[in-house]
Formats: sequence, C-alpha cells, structure tokens
Amino acid sequence: MISLFNAILRLSLTGGVTCLVCLAASALLRGRLPKAWLYCLWLIVAASFLVPVPFKLELPVPEIRFPAARVSAAPVAAVPTTGLDDSDAPTSLTPAAPQQPVKPADPAPAAAAPGILFDTYRILTIVWAAGAVGMLLWHAAGYCLTAARLKNGRALLTSGRIPVYENARVTTPLLVGLLRPAIYLPKDYANTELAVRHELCHWRRGDLWSKWLVQLAACIHWFNPLVYLMKSKLHRLSELSCDEAVIRDMDEEGRRAYGQMLLDTLRASADLGGPMIAVLGYKKQWLRERLLGVMNKRLVTKKSVVAMVIL
Repeated sequence: MISLFNAILRLSLTGGVTCLVCLAASALLRGRLPKAWLYCLWLIVAASFLVPVPFKLELPVPEIRFPAARVSAAPVAAVPTTGLDDSDAPTSLTPAAPQQPVKPADPAPAAAAPGILFDTYRILTIVWAAGAVGMLLWHAAGYCLTAARLKNGRALLTSGRIPVYENARVTTPLLVGLLRPAIYLPKDYANTELAVRHELCHWRRGDLWSKWLVQLAACIHWFNPLVYLMKSKLHRLSELSCDEAVIRDMDEEGRRAYGQMLLDTLRASADLGGPMIAVLGYKKQWLRERLLGVMNKRLVTKKSVVAMVIL
C-alpha cells in the first residue's frame, strides 16, 4: 500500500507541474487558439495525473528493518576422539568454564528515524485511501441517483441511437449515460434542434468518457488543489468547444439564434449539473465568454498552428 501511495505522489507531482506549464502557456496564448485545441491540451494534463511518465522520479520510501536475533549459549567442551564405539562413549560431558554474558549494545539513536518515517507514511496512506474511496463512492452514488431521477416521469420525443426524452424535472438540456446515452430536455423547450445538436456534439467527441476519467483523477488526487483547477478548465472548455463546433457553419442569423438559446437556457436553468453529465446550462458565470465566442468567428492562422505544435 505504501508503494502505491508513493506512485500516486509521483503522478500528482508530474500532473501538477504539467498543469502549471499548460496554465502559463494558455495565459500567453489567450484568444489565439480554438477552444477545441485547448480542450485537447488540457486532456493531456488530465492524462498526466493518471498515466505514469517515462522518466523516473524517485521519492523517499521508508524501509522496514527488523533487528537481528542474538542467540547466546554456554560453550560445551569438545569430546576427545577415541577409538571406542558410540556405546562405549561417556554419558556425561564436562561443561567448559562459564563466561560472563555479553551485554547487548544499546541501539543507536538514529535507528528510530526509519520507524517514525514508516509510521508517517502509513498514516498518510490510510488518510489518502479513505479520501479517495469516499469521494469515488460519493460521486458514483450521486450519479446513480441523478440517472434514476431522470428516468422517472420522462416522455420519449424521438427514438434512435441517442433517444431524446422530455422531463419536467430538468430545467436545462443535458446528456447522460456512458453505455446507453440519452438526451433530456425540459418540458415545452423552445430550442429543441439547437440543444440536441449541442448535446450530440458532446456524444460524438466522447466527452462523457472524458468527464469520468477527469473525475477519477480528482478522486485519486483529492489532496492536490491543481487537480480541481484542471477539472474546472476542462468543464469550461468542453462547453466552449461544443459551442464553436455547432456554430461553425452558421451565418450571423444562426449565431444570434444560438446565442439567444444560451440566454434563455441559462436564465431558466436551476441545475448545478454533475461531474459526469454534459449540461448545456452549466455555470452561468461562463455566459459572457460563451456569447462572445458565439458572435466572434475565430480564424485559424499559421501562428496558432505553430503555437499548438510547440505546446
């Protein structure tokens, strides 16, 4: 278990450094790269929290050392060799002169250091394991409850590979389900086509799988504050990049309609969403940035391509 915790520390340190480098690069290139490119870049950061790096990063691991056992016994005098048979051998042996017992040496004061280090690692390992398992169970239970709540009171609108349901309990369009994905819309939702296109974009890119992996990284590295920064960046870029993909071939009128759909959805949205669910009306604080991205068409230049290759 201690070896596992040591490996987690290596991954956490590597992922944290990668996150800081990506954060600095994103700040320097703000507004110059498409959101989809930045989204892929932060997915690499998320992978650095889960996939071991090829170079070795050694951290101190305590070794358990047990003192060697000392066995002392009084020496026995050797029996002189004779030509007699074993039956004729003397039945009693004369012990040698007793010697003073050897007093064991006092242990060195520095020998207690490995034991203290081992106890500290053991306590930290138990705390980390309890936090990781607790967070994983908490989010898994929350996801199961949300999925069960969505199935109650739903009405099928369109069938197909990705069915679309209407549910009066939701206030924003969302996509849920890894193996059996489904789109849920609020009752009497006015912008059905645009919302479905947005959620289908999430499904085609595999964003639900990415959200699960990001949440797994957050549960494993719950003690690292940079993992929450990475998680927030990926959730934001997921929505922004989907907006860019949906409006890519739209004219100005279509962009205005999409922007109005965002305004109407976020105004009526009361759902906080979930870490493993793609929610259209997630985080009203991102509204201004999403609207600016909808109205300003971004052109890919040679400089942006070179910058992305360097990153």
